[in-house]
Amino acid sequence: MSSLNDPLTMEEGHSPLAPVFFDPSRKRWPRLRLGLTVFGLVLSLLLGALILSILVSPMLPALNLPSASIVPHGAHMAPPPPSLSLPHALTRRERALRDTKDKLARERERALRHLLLQPQQANAVPNRPLTIGFFVNWDDASMSSLKENLGSLDMIIPEWLHLDGEDGTIREDDPNRADQATQYIRARRSDLRIMPLVNNWNGKEWEGDKLGRMLANPTARAHAIAQLVAYVERHEFAGVSVDFENIPAKAHPNFRRFIAELYAVLQPKNLQLSINVPASDPAFDYRALARTADYLILMAYDEHWSTGTPGPIASLPWFAKVLRQRQHDVPAQKMIVAIGNYGYDWLKGSHHAEEMTFEEAVLTAQESEGNIRLDPVSLNPTFEYADDDDHIHQVWLLDAVTAFNQLVVTRSIQPAGVALWRLGGEDPSLWQVFGKHEPLDARWATRLEEVHFAYGLDYEGRGEILRITAQPHSGKRAIEFDPKRHLITAERFTAFPSPYVITRQGGQDRKVALTFDDGPDPRYTTQILDTLRQLGVRATFFIIGVNGELHPELLRREVRKGMKSAAIPLPIPILRSFRPLSFNWNCRRPSGCWPARWVARPCCFDRHTRWMPNRKPSIRYGLSNWPAIRVTSPWACRSIQTTGNVLAWMKSCGVPWRRRYVAKAT
Repeated sequence: MSSLNDPLTMEEGHSPLAPVFFDPSRKRWPRLRLGLTVFGLVLSLLLGALILSILVSPMLPALNLPSASIVPHGAHMAPPPPSLSLPHALTRRERALRDTKDKLARERERALRHLLLQPQQANAVPNRPLTIGFFVNWDDASMSSLKENLGSLDMIIPEWLHLDGEDGTIREDDPNRADQATQYIRARRSDLRIMPLVNNWNGKEWEGDKLGRMLANPTARAHAIAQLVAYVERHEFAGVSVDFENIPAKAHPNFRRFIAELYAVLQPKNLQLSINVPASDPAFDYRALARTADYLILMAYDEHWSTGTPGPIASLPWFAKVLRQRQHDVPAQKMIVAIGNYGYDWLKGSHHAEEMTFEEAVLTAQESEGNIRLDPVSLNPTFEYADDDDHIHQVWLLDAVTAFNQLVVTRSIQPAGVALWRLGGEDPSLWQVFGKHEPLDARWATRLEEVHFAYGLDYEGRGEILRITAQPHSGKRAIEFDPKRHLITAERFTAFPSPYVITRQGGQDRKVALTFDDGPDPRYTTQILDTLRQLGVRATFFIIGVNGELHPELLRREVRKGMKSAAIPLPIPILRSFRPLSFNWNCRRPSGCWPARWVARPCCFDRHTRWMPNRKPSIRYGLSNWPAIRVTSPWACRSIQTTGNVLAWMKSCGVPWRRRYVAKAT
């Protein structure tokens, strides 16, 4: 071991190597100590100043401004700033208006207290009233609700017939869809009565004037009656339900005459007739109508309607009042009470509201941070929110809670049945009590606390490429139940439910995606590729797995021409008959057959839908292919949804359809 004096540690002409921290002058330590002391002193002063600023609030000069609350309530809402001027003295008219409003509020509170004090016969269900559901063709969710709740229904009233002309011509709404619904019902519930509904709605408005002219013409009335009877007999339905609305005042005698004539034809054939009427409208002669019908369906909703002032759709005091009024006009064995389950969205200050389903109302409240609460006077849910332009909206709705309370009141009247407007738009929790005949007590009320979306999908974005971006989950609402009066007196959402969220992609203005299905085909694919090359257009080819395996040279040519390809394992009608396991395997199989640069991985499903320009876009669009989207999404496959079928148009072209199709698309 070498020492410091070892020659290996010495260099010629130099002293031995000194330690790194060796300080022969001994000045380093005093300087370091002084620096640390100064740093500590400064840090202590800063810390003391911080503590002092927290504990001692500065005294600011008073500005003598009036106090104002700036706490927002609702969605992006804040109360208006307080007025700096003194309140002006009210005029006689303003005082009278204020007193009238106060009196009306007191009357509503008194009516509610009176209702609560009356003993409700919630446990008396001696006659097991009929449970009826209104069905519509224009909402896929209506079919979903029918399938889900078929076992709870005794009668279905589908909206399938419309008054088409003043000569009494009756038009059928989508016969194919009606046949599908009829076959489904009869295959599972052959005992379920189907009573198709005829109305005077043209898709935009109630045609009262046309109806009045038809009713005034005896020949037109006879023509309409003959068509209705023939339709019911041809399909072996139980009868017909009439829903004529916006009837001109002078046409009511002819309306009663039409009902009497229709009833006289139906009764000998053992067919039934029901009439849908407002629950409270002095223009209707309820007694006369009840004498010439099997059932009078009292539409006990629209206390405030879409073209009126905002307010509860069916406040419980109003609901109970109009039903007790009708007890004097309509025998209990002919009375059917129709309850609603939907909402109205008014722009504050306007007299026009958009109708919305329960799901749409809850999603609106969730997205806009609206607070759904049960109005203590009307016992109807309501909330306010601000839209993207900061315009305030007021929403009133009917849900499972209002249905519970209405059923309690209805049971005290003991009508022949209760009907729901409508299947597909309702709060799914309603089926915990609707169609049930047990006592409506606290145990049944608590079943409404869980909220979920059973039918709809929530779409976001634009385009035809679909992918699931959010899974559904249930929501929760807190309920207060009055055990003395068997009524729910408060509800509050503690967690909002959510449906499946489908994100659309690919939507662009003034652009179309040109696609060709079920290829490649040795006869047509080559011709299509030549036409596309001549016009300088690119397209996407949906490849059936078997065809692609048989003709790989066509796939190579598609790739060389700059085309896109997407795999469809088998034709869509065949895939729809597969069980989930086989479906999954067949969708995944093509992705391993060809290189990724040849064929994109998505599994494609098209749905040729009818073009309905007057129909409001619905979040339920596309439910028919929902199982396919749900199965393929977990393994990163996209689903392609088409919005039109132009095959018939292509075949009608005067020139070769391939060239005309491509030219039109460009």
